[in-house]
Amino acid sequence: MYEFISIAYDIIGYWTARLIVPMASFGRIQVQTMSSNERGFNTLGLKRRPGGTFLLQDTVAGWVGCGFWLLALAVYLAV
Repeated sequence: MYEFISIAYDIIGYWTARLIVPMASFGRIQVQTMSSNERGFNTLGLKRRPGGTFLLQDTVAGWVGCGFWLLALAVYLAV
């Protein structure tokens, strides 16, 4: 069961956030790549970039993506 949750979080959540977050923020927030070694993120998983944009930590992006799918499931079940 843990493997399924890990796969859903890492793959589905992360890639969903890579698509949804930049569109929802009109390009002000980008998602960190999985292979990046950047540090210095705040508590919310954000880091300010020189151009005035923000970088979202990859682990937080996984939670955002999973939250999106849980919200979509709740809307589907409610309708």
